[in-house]
Formats: sequence, structure tokens, C-alpha cells
Amino acid sequence: MVVFLLWIAFSAGIAYLARERDRGPIKWFAIAILISPLIAFIALVVLESESDFSPSSNQAPIDSSSGQPEDTGIEVKRVDPLTVDEFSEKVGNYKELRETDMIDEEEFKDVKSRLLKGLTHGMEGDSPEEVLFEVREMRDNGMLSEEDVREIKSEVL
Repeated sequence: MVVFLLWIAFSAGIAYLARERDRGPIKWFAIAILISPLIAFIALVVLESESDFSPSSNQAPIDSSSGQPEDTGIEVKRVDPLTVDEFSEKVGNYKELRETDMIDEEEFKDVKSRLLKGLTHGMEGDSPEEVLFEVREMRDNGMLSEEDVREIKSEVL
């Protein structure tokens, strides 16, 4: 009985942590209950929170006449540049989480899309050949779709 109560308590802690990281607390509570609070905690820590893909302060463009931020109604998001090796490592980690059902296909596609934007901003240090060889390998391993490959090729070539 005590073990069951601790299991529930730790699962509730995972849900709280998920809420703090802008993840679905109910989903993470269910994962912790069904699998293990420890495994859920590790997966939650490994996953980057949504805030890692956005700037620390979402600032609107400055109106030149008044010097005040414009209210465009659009949230500005900054994408951190990634080298092809960093991109490959991150997508591989998320693919592994997808294969173990820690994240669903929609979450995987969303993260991959944001990472692709980072890759296209960080390829300056990589030669086109390096990028294309790594992309081919990632496609062959099922980490990238043909659409992803076309998008990267259009940026590289």
C-alpha cells in the first residue's frame, strides 16, 4: 500500500514538473503511472522544453517613430543554429523517444521541424557534402522523410 501511494505521489511530481516545462501534465502523469515515475522523469529531463526553442524574451519589432515595441500580434521565435552533427544527434534522440512511445508522431514532427529551421541557420560551418552525406544517412535510418531531405537540399544547393 505504501509503495502504491509513493508511486502516485512521484507520478504527481512528474505531472507538476511537466507543467513547469510546458508539457502536458496529464499525459506525463499517465506515463509515470503506467511505466515508472523514474523513467518518466528521465524522459522529461531529456526532452527539451518548448522554451529552449524560443528566445528568453519574445520581443516585438520596435516602432521607429515612437521607439516602442510594435504590437504585431505575432510571437517572435528565435531559432538557435545547429551544425549537421548537432542536428543529427538531437533528431536521433527524439527518434528514440518516438520509438519507445514517450512522444507521439505529432510531437516528433513538430520538434523535427524546429530542429530543421535551426539546421538551415547553422550550416555555414559545414560543407554541402558533409550535410548531404549526413542527411542521406539520417534518411536511410528513418530519421528524416523525403520532404525533410528536399527542404535541406534546397538550402544546401
